[in-house]
Amino acid sequence: MIPANFYAFVCKVWFLCYLCSKNIKMYFTGLIVGASVFLLIGLFHPLVVKGEYRLGKKKLKLIFSVLSLMSIAISLFTNVLLSIYLGCFGFSCFWAIFEAGKQEKRRIQRNTDIK
Repeated sequence: MIPANFYAFVCKVWFLCYLCSKNIKMYFTGLIVGASVFLLIGLFHPLVVKGEYRLGKKKLKLIFSVLSLMSIAISLFTNVLLSIYLGCFGFSCFWAIFEAGKQEKRRIQRNTDIK
């Protein structure tokens, strides 16, 4: 049996192909930015976990704070699409700074639960 979601997906793909065949101008910038931000957030989760474990909270915070300030500063002087990517990268680094502290608490809690 084929799930109902598959039919909805096929209908959406067919509709996009139909629009493209009619030479209707479509902008995929939002879709590309959304997908890249989704991948960027997915990349930062393991970076925070592994970085806190191997480097420690202080070094990880220093690295992510420098990266975030650099990327936000550079995003002010570049074109729009690159500025969006760098801004998202910078704020993901800010998120990683706060998450490193929480990750340390989770790691300590997990280690005490095991013992």
